[in-house]
Amino acid sequence: SFDRRNIVADIINVINSINNVTITTISSAKNKSGDLLTKIRLSVNNVDTLNNTITNLQKVADIYTIERTIK
Repeated sequence: SFDRRNIVADIINVINSINNVTITTISSAKNKSGDLLTKIRLSVNNVDTLNNTITNLQKVADIYTIERTIK
């Protein structure tokens, strides 16, 4: 995302507004090009809830991309 004031707060607020989603970890840091890389680990009940969360996060201003990784 673009590194603007309160973007992490906006992200947290969106996630907290969705039922059955819990943030287990979150970290943010600027990369070499000056963009903000925010990593969030979520606990969700099912894939539909995760997809709904991603859809809502895509509406946050200044987020460029969202990638899902599975570990």
